[in-house]
Amino acid sequence: MPDSPVRFEADFLAFGGTEVAIFVAVRAARCGLKTVLLSQSEHPFGSFPSLGAWETHYRGCRAPLSHEVRQKIIDYYRKTYGENSARLRECLSLEDNNPMVTFEPQVAEKVLRELMKAEPNLRVYSSCHLSKVIMDDGKLRSVVCRKGDKVLEFAATCFADCSYTGDLGARAGADFFMGRESRSRYGEPHAGQIFTNWKQGRFPQASVEGRLNLLPTWTTTDPLEGSTGEGDENIQDYSYRLCLSEDPENRLLPSMPLGYNRKHFAPLLLPVEEKAKLPLPIHHGWLTQSIEEMMGKDHLFHGHALPGRKRSWNATNFTGAGRGYPTTDGEGRLAIEVQHLNHALGLLYFLQNDSEVPGNIQCEARKWGLARDEFFENDHIPPALYVREGRRFKGAYVYREQDCLKAEGLERAPIHRDGIAFTEFALDSLPCSPERFKGSLPNGQFFEKDKSRPGSLPYRCLLPMGISNMLVPTAPSVTHCAWGTVRQTSCLLHLAEVCAFAVELSLKLGSDLADLPPLSLQKHLVKNGAMISFFNDFDMAKQETWKEAALLFGNQGFFADYDARPNEPLLKSVAEIWINKVTAVREEEPLNPNDVARMIRKAENGVGREYLKTEEFCWNLKWKRRPDLPNEVLTRGKALEILYRYLSEHSSK
Repeated sequence: MPDSPVRFEADFLAFGGTEVAIFVAVRAARCGLKTVLLSQSEHPFGSFPSLGAWETHYRGCRAPLSHEVRQKIIDYYRKTYGENSARLRECLSLEDNNPMVTFEPQVAEKVLRELMKAEPNLRVYSSCHLSKVIMDDGKLRSVVCRKGDKVLEFAATCFADCSYTGDLGARAGADFFMGRESRSRYGEPHAGQIFTNWKQGRFPQASVEGRLNLLPTWTTTDPLEGSTGEGDENIQDYSYRLCLSEDPENRLLPSMPLGYNRKHFAPLLLPVEEKAKLPLPIHHGWLTQSIEEMMGKDHLFHGHALPGRKRSWNATNFTGAGRGYPTTDGEGRLAIEVQHLNHALGLLYFLQNDSEVPGNIQCEARKWGLARDEFFENDHIPPALYVREGRRFKGAYVYREQDCLKAEGLERAPIHRDGIAFTEFALDSLPCSPERFKGSLPNGQFFEKDKSRPGSLPYRCLLPMGISNMLVPTAPSVTHCAWGTVRQTSCLLHLAEVCAFAVELSLKLGSDLADLPPLSLQKHLVKNGAMISFFNDFDMAKQETWKEAALLFGNQGFFADYDARPNEPLLKSVAEIWINKVTAVREEEPLNPNDVARMIRKAENGVGREYLKTEEFCWNLKWKRRPDLPNEVLTRGKALEILYRYLSEHSSK
């Protein structure tokens, strides 16, 4: 290696060939920061294009760049094919009332490529293989990479590890979690080794009844007999999300893959009762249904239906085969990737060619093949393995299952005072190992939709302990149980923007990322359109004068549920609590937001229905400004506006 690598300097470096790295880098560049995006892969888009869907259970706008890119995808289909085109309908109509949009991989790549190209402050370097990092006094100073026969050094003031496997943070020496924590570690009901089964119905009931602004879906049971809760190093299964086409002009039937062994797939033909006795490392759909049932439900190629007669095949999971992937070297990762690819292609080949597969099923399977117009530079195979779980770095707080369940005495999940985003997907884990117990789903699989609630994600989780100038949006301080809701596209892309805005504020204040005042960061986020608290009755798309206040005070415990109800009159008993607690917020004094929320709930459930006029509220607040319409009965939204203005004028920070 040469003694003097070519050196580049930047304000900010985003590391990782992922959609999250693209989002954080583009947002940082738009903030005026000299930004570098460093991808170890030649393909900087990660697995996002191959997913084929913007997966979310929330219908609202939560972060500006996410909303913009989602709209760009929709606009592509509208402008290219027309308002009444089948492809636009397929993009928008996954199923009734579903907020997801679907897309072809090439469309996602096009949108992301143009997004990066439009930013003059952004430089993208791909195929850069991490060699070493330079640390000094708890700070990451520079990253040294190999690119072909060249050695490049990238120095920056701030960094973000946006890789799926946490490679930069690990090289910098940050401590991390791997695998499943035990139930005893944090008291999580679904931690460690567990077995569940599917439960009939749509959940949660609050969503079904319209009281919670999330899509209702299926759920699993509580942990069943045989669930020991023991921790281990197993992680969620990985897969190649192959893009398939049923268009005869655009499908490519695969040949037999290298190392193909039909014995690996033959158990798919067994009765469900027989499969229940075997630890089969395949997608759970093949285990709990017969192959005939799979065909009858159109699940042979289970996955999102994409525009253009395509699908993102989501039934190629290879349970247990990804263990060790995050921590092994490049050669080891390549071997695991080859195993997963051969598993996916082998399954497709088996369905289409095996003599024991019933003829009608084989005929149906042969209607589908690799999409010729996708990933054509990589033999029509997604360049990125779908890595569902990697390292998770240790921070000052560990986000856990209980953070996404109802808090005691509240109609919402626990509140964190330094909340900067929210989770909204179900607590969820794909299988971690193939064992089953009395016909259950494989070990570790659960989808806790019935009990999951939108959770408040604290800024502390983005800060790996011991490194003061780096953020880790794709490997935050969360448990295995909680990671299943954090890892969803909508949440990760939200966190990407949070990281960029945090870097912008850090450089503006001359402060380390680890030392940013939470209230200052939250103000900066809401002013820039980031939704730091979940609410049922508004999102970031509409301009409302009270919205920033509701978001800010939402993290201080001013709401006992997810409803802002801005147009309702403010109860005098609630007003007294708000006025009393705004001083603690202003001075950033100790305050437990969950205790405040419980006080609010008690006041709202009280007998009295006494309300305040605007002038009386300002008088009690000891605010000298004379309000407009002083004799008007005060609404909750107007009170929030007044408190926010008061806070801005009297803030100590």
